[in-house]
Amino acid sequence: MPNLERREEADISYFTLLLVTTSDLYVLKPLTEIEVFQNAKELEEVSFKTNCLSVIAERSPLMYQYCIRLVKDSLKNKRNSRIDIEEASLLADQLIPRTIQIFVTNITNLENMLSSIKFTALSDFRKECKLTIL
Repeated sequence: MPNLERREEADISYFTLLLVTTSDLYVLKPLTEIEVFQNAKELEEVSFKTNCLSVIAERSPLMYQYCIRLVKDSLKNKRNSRIDIEEASLLADQLIPRTIQIFVTNITNLENMLSSIKFTALSDFRKECKLTIL
């Protein structure tokens, strides 16, 4: 943040990964034993349908490359200039944790999910924020 004295001009980023699918999403019912799971005739016997999931994943090399590209594109748009790969790598390594939370949502729930993310960002920063999807 270039000018910490003037918080209203501070550029704050809220980084989250969102995977959107057309598939139905299911969560295994708590305390479901493996035998019950293996003997189930229907998926609904051992799980319940949900609109979204939160998954924790290690940052894979492919994900890291994707994050570098996001950082590089974002900075290029802000600066209107080229950014080298070393600078983008350094920033991606500092900004994006090695363990990443990924939100998974069904396409029919996308608008609600984006509203929830924006609400969370507003709550966290207590200021107006702009939601940008990369």
